[in-house]
Amino acid sequence: MPPTRRRMVLIDSAFQLRFAFYVCTWIFALSLVYPFIVHSVFGFFFRYLALDPDGPTVSAILDVKKEILVLLVLLQLVFLVMTFLISIFVSHRIAGPLYKMKKILSQARTTGLKDRVFFREKDHFHDLATEYNMTMDVLERAQKDKDKVVAEAAEKLSKLALQIEKPELKLECEVLVQALQKSLN
Repeated sequence: MPPTRRRMVLIDSAFQLRFAFYVCTWIFALSLVYPFIVHSVFGFFFRYLALDPDGPTVSAILDVKKEILVLLVLLQLVFLVMTFLISIFVSHRIAGPLYKMKKILSQARTTGLKDRVFFREKDHFHDLATEYNMTMDVLERAQKDKDKVVAEAAEKLSKLALQIEKPELKLECEVLVQALQKSLN
């Protein structure tokens, strides 16, 4: 089955939003350092200017300080929005394969484990799909081997039933043959 392009960005919205908020929270917390650095640098300048009365006016430096802090806040907001969007798209590559595995496993309850799993090229967890498919191949071969043994046993028991003369034993053999044949379907 060829990989397909997903149309939904939020496949598992609870996980993806939690992931994006987690990433953004850490980035926001770590980025709070920048305004404090700017504030400290301007504090240093004010102390330095207090020593030189002929330097630039304090009000001009305060205006520059406000402009820089506003610019930093705006840049930080843009950075957080970009980080949030990138987190959503990165988590899409994680949530998509997990969603697909969950869907195939839930279908298995009704249709059996017939389907194989294939992820898109840029998705994560390709090794999970490979392991799942290899496991399904092994289980399928084991089931075929068991079905073969049961079919052979049913055939031998059927032939044996023809040779039995007692009606009650013959009936019991026929019931067993029917049960074995039914288990093959």
